[in-house]
Amino acid sequence: MDLNVAVNLAPENLQDGPLLKTVMDLLARSDTLPEWLTVEVTETAMMADPVRIRTVLTRLHDLGVRLSIDDFGTGYSSLAYLKDLPVDEVKVDRSFVKDLTVNARNACIVRAVIDLGHDLGLRVVPKEWRTGRAWTSWPPGSVTWPRGTISAVRSLPLTS
Repeated sequence: MDLNVAVNLAPENLQDGPLLKTVMDLLARSDTLPEWLTVEVTETAMMADPVRIRTVLTRLHDLGVRLSIDDFGTGYSSLAYLKDLPVDEVKVDRSFVKDLTVNARNACIVRAVIDLGHDLGLRVVPKEWRTGRAWTSWPPGSVTWPRGTISAVRSLPLTS
């Protein structure tokens, strides 16, 4: 069974000199394929040192690690990230998704990001789907991978 893992990296993680070597070592030690790992970074995190962070993310992607822009649409939103970085996925921020069935403006924004992401060949992950109505309000196949309580698997006790 393939198990994909996503890891959020803070701005200071992206500034860490040995990050690339650390990731390579961890993948090798755990006998994990790079494409099973997704590194998530926020738009805000990329502002710390854009040139360095672009270099680090590009090198990670060259290894086969998937890249995701987390909380897309907040912070220092820039479509340049989608153009300039080897991004595989965007996660639409929960502030747009949480009430999209009753807020037409949020629904328009989420639909536009989904369409843009798909047109760029990206996986689109609206965060925090909370109701079946939110999930079924989109045409089949429009959302690549929902995230939230409606799609969550109940946690098992540690002893299981």
